[in-house]
Amino acid sequence: MKLSWYSICNVCNVPLNPKICTRGKDNKNFVRYYKHIRPIFTYNNEKFYSFMGSGTKVKPICYSCFTHKPRPSLEALRSRELGQCRNVLPKSKSKSEKEILHWFGGLIREANKRGLIKPKSTF
Repeated sequence: MKLSWYSICNVCNVPLNPKICTRGKDNKNFVRYYKHIRPIFTYNNEKFYSFMGSGTKVKPICYSCFTHKPRPSLEALRSRELGQCRNVLPKSKSKSEKEILHWFGGLIREANKRGLIKPKSTF
């Protein structure tokens, strides 16, 4: 089993379209079972394209950033300039790389307990 994604969001740096690659019917059934036991909501990590800045190039962004365009208010910008707050933009609802890797680590640990993953032999 391996976890893969091929691009990241240009706004919030989360992985886009994460997927688990498996071989064999037993492993695929186990992944479905584990998603049922410990669900992970990655629908906000879908890839969309949007114009970024004043350029004419489109860049990949996540669904959360696509629907909620980060536009801070003037009061928030003033507070940031005065040093009263640090984060002006709202937090993305997409799963970060750390959260996805933590979930995948639990999947691997559970698969090792059940004997679905064979340990690699060293020579």
